[in-house]
Amino acid sequence: MSKDYLLADIGGTHARIGHFDGQFISTPVVLKIDDFDDPVALFEEAAKELNLKTFEIAIAAAGQELEKGKIQIPNNPNWSLDKAHFKKAGRPIEFWTNDFFATAYGALTLGHDDLETLIPGEAIPQASKVICGPGTGIGLAYADYIKELKSYRVRETFGGWFPIAAMTQEQALVLRTVRAVKNDPDQKSMGFEDVIAGRGMPDLYRALCRIHGASCADEIVTSILSHPEADLFEETLRLFHEFLGIFLQTVVIAGHGLGGVYLDGGVIQKVCDKGLFDPHAVTSTFHANVHTKHQSTTPIYDALLQVPVKRIDSPYVALSGLKFIIDNGIEI
Repeated sequence: MSKDYLLADIGGTHARIGHFDGQFISTPVVLKIDDFDDPVALFEEAAKELNLKTFEIAIAAAGQELEKGKIQIPNNPNWSLDKAHFKKAGRPIEFWTNDFFATAYGALTLGHDDLETLIPGEAIPQASKVICGPGTGIGLAYADYIKELKSYRVRETFGGWFPIAAMTQEQALVLRTVRAVKNDPDQKSMGFEDVIAGRGMPDLYRALCRIHGASCADEIVTSILSHPEADLFEETLRLFHEFLGIFLQTVVIAGHGLGGVYLDGGVIQKVCDKGLFDPHAVTSTFHANVHTKHQSTTPIYDALLQVPVKRIDSPYVALSGLKFIIDNGIEI
């Protein structure tokens, strides 16, 4: 007999929880995690809304198991998951994994209708695929083709924490100013999360305001994507896309990800939903020539030009990934 699962995709802000009956996933409920002091109560509320009393729990969470049996949601310091606590409450967690690990498996199951081409290209068959994107933080996973299995297996990473480097003098100035705005003496390097993630974009906007001597209203800073009328909005958006392009070049080169890039995450979804995605600004850095002293055009540059970038247009892709993991008995 198939088990009933509550499949949960828990990010830094929201949890998407659906019922998997062994065949299909119900339409998930979406709950704000800050509304629940006790994570068990989050699942109890989801079960109530889904009319489910008996269930197993499988979780894809935006966090790392830094302590055995405990996951801290890094983008929400007030929220964590503890297996012992769930077990004591009579709701044991069958398994959990990183959210982009599950998203990567989910991306492998998507059809053309669930993918939007943002930057065209020609993926190399059976080459590694990149699944990444900015939400509250930045997630990154690779899907590598295993010849012996004749299928893909996903590799999770800490790649959202890559240090960032500038390609232009303007970008260098902006990054120095972001560091000054953050005023965190313990931070030794700047990362991509500091400028393109949901928690970094406010500092990107603050930095531009400081550079240009402009006022910086709090209600705009915290939701700059919702204020196209704001001064420096277009400049903020352009630099966001340029830094995103540097991130994509970094992760494609690092993981030999010539099988294509699949973007997901709350920030990228909002940018695309508002019709703000700027492929030209992205490719200005993503396709920037990786040259050596003796070559103006390199094989790396030629390869980058062929890598397609697609948006995952499916809000519950991580839940599909959890289903795939369960169906195929993939070890976590």
